[in-house]
Amino acid sequence: MENENKVFNSKSEMFEDCQKTISSLPGVLNVRFSYSDEGDLTDIHVLSDITRSPKQVLRDIQSTMFAKYNLVLDRRIVSIAQLQSQNSPRRAKAVRLICQRVDISSTRDDVSATVVLESNDEEYTGRSVYANTPYGRRRMVAEATLNAVKEFLHDDNRFTVLDVKELETADLKIQIVLVSSNTVGNGEVLVGAASDMKDPAYAIAKATLDAINRKMQFLN
Repeated sequence: MENENKVFNSKSEMFEDCQKTISSLPGVLNVRFSYSDEGDLTDIHVLSDITRSPKQVLRDIQSTMFAKYNLVLDRRIVSIAQLQSQNSPRRAKAVRLICQRVDISSTRDDVSATVVLESNDEEYTGRSVYANTPYGRRRMVAEATLNAVKEFLHDDNRFTVLDVKELETADLKIQIVLVSSNTVGNGEVLVGAASDMKDPAYAIAKATLDAINRKMQFLN
């Protein structure tokens, strides 16, 4: 096996070199590869500091592996954990996701939502499909919002939608979203609320972010 600069005698030798290369990327503190019984690469575990987002770290890894080794990595085999390194500066401000837009489309039976979030000039998109009912239209926006958050965190198991309620009070319609946080042992319940009389779907997305944004600085 070879790349443009170096010839490898085996897959294991090439993967060892890949680990060294990934370890040298900006923000990466450590990396470990896992293999199948046949010696094929199954998982890449990366520990990075918080100077770059998980999506940026993943993109660096994928680009480097393709450019240097002609390897196309499936993002699903790469897991990234982050911590504050003593040698890395803290980000200037806490990570906070902002809802850019919510797009709704529907058929007779189903309704779908696409939610686009933004952080540091990068966009993250989540989608969800649900039954075309009043509750389904509310819940699928919350789920699409969390799916965009999952893309940002590069993690599928951080948060789960528990319920979405609409409360009318003082001539206002308030959207309330309950989210389960799977980052603590007992499954903490987070609550967010937002009001937008002109666009209830946008209010649901904001309420979902209101619930989880307070946790984001500890996760990314």
